[in-house]
Amino acid sequence: MTSAWVILAALLVTAFFSAAEMAFLGANRIRLRHLAEGGHRVAGRYLEAFSQPERLLSAAKMGVPAAHIVASTVATWALLPYTGPAAVLIVTFVLTPIMLVLGEVIPKAIAQQWATGLILRLFWPLTWSAWLLAPLTWTASKTRSSPLARRRSGRSWSRWWMSPHSARRPRRTRQSP
Repeated sequence: MTSAWVILAALLVTAFFSAAEMAFLGANRIRLRHLAEGGHRVAGRYLEAFSQPERLLSAAKMGVPAAHIVASTVATWALLPYTGPAAVLIVTFVLTPIMLVLGEVIPKAIAQQWATGLILRLFWPLTWSAWLLAPLTWTASKTRSSPLARRRSGRSWSRWWMSPHSARRPRRTRQSP
């Protein structure tokens, strides 16, 4: 029974992060600017955060897979005594569609329709979760920008080692009239 509650909590966490991401990106910034000028504190903080959205969006992007991992791990662990190794297949084919539809597709569709009002309610929880997930997002950003990751993504080593000021840039030529 505890496993079901953990899976339900992971589903709610996935829905929260999916809705918060969509509301953050889809909110009407003109309306929020008007609210901020009228003294609405959350609208003002949202506009500040939107100038550099990486921190909050990274938290939303990291929260969804973390919740999926927790849900699938707990579900597999709970089914192992009853189904043996088939638990992995059962969880993959049953839980994954449930998590995708109920945890991502539906919350994003709702958040898209009510983005501005929803971000005013979800902004502080999203900010707190960004603070809690900061070590995870920081590690992911450093891993992504490592030399090995750059090499695997197709960027050359020489480009990585050269300073931005010494890299060759295309020469601009004057166009004749």
